[in-house]
Amino acid sequence: MDGKRRENVLREIRKSISGWIIFSIILGVGIFVIIYGAKPELFRDKSYVPTQAVVEKYEWRYSHSGGDMPHPVYNYVFEGEEYSVESETAVSPPPFKVGEEITVYVNPADPTDIITPIGNRFFIFFGIVVTLIAFFALSMNTYHVLDKAFPYSDWPAYIFRNIPILIFAWTIVAIVGVNMKSPSASAGFIMFVALFILLAAFATFLTVIMIKEIWDDRH
Repeated sequence: MDGKRRENVLREIRKSISGWIIFSIILGVGIFVIIYGAKPELFRDKSYVPTQAVVEKYEWRYSHSGGDMPHPVYNYVFEGEEYSVESETAVSPPPFKVGEEITVYVNPADPTDIITPIGNRFFIFFGIVVTLIAFFALSMNTYHVLDKAFPYSDWPAYIFRNIPILIFAWTIVAIVGVNMKSPSASAGFIMFVALFILLAAFATFLTVIMIKEIWDDRH
């Protein structure tokens, strides 16, 4: 790399540092929100006591999102007293079978106040959107640096010629997203979300590069 190119690259890096920092923070927030939505029990008050509960049944209640939605009812024993508590969170499809035993976290001050391993889809969806936006912005910043470092390379054109790779990447993202199950106690859900994010980030990066190439060619 000659001196002039090196200087251009360093200048572009300096211009991109603030963006990398800001969007890395946003990325971290997005990932945190996803985890918070998927595993709310990780952020519980430490005074809550883990207790085994049985999914007794599902009560169907009207939801503002449209139609009736199932609310699980948990039966458990805490300090010698039996409780039957209906979750305020509706889940569809139901993540547990009736009669299945799961771990809930009981508030000792109010044993009817429990935290269950059912996540919040809104937080998960919001976190994924924020994460993808951050990846898009980071991709743009990174592209500008690479463009200065390799101004005559044909790696973007090479990727552009391989549009089937992009189609394949987004197809996999769509398949993973469509098959994403409702949050449950399984740690596999977190792995599923992580896979979705990585695949979507890769597809987003390729998309950014290709759009940039088309824009540059037209101008």
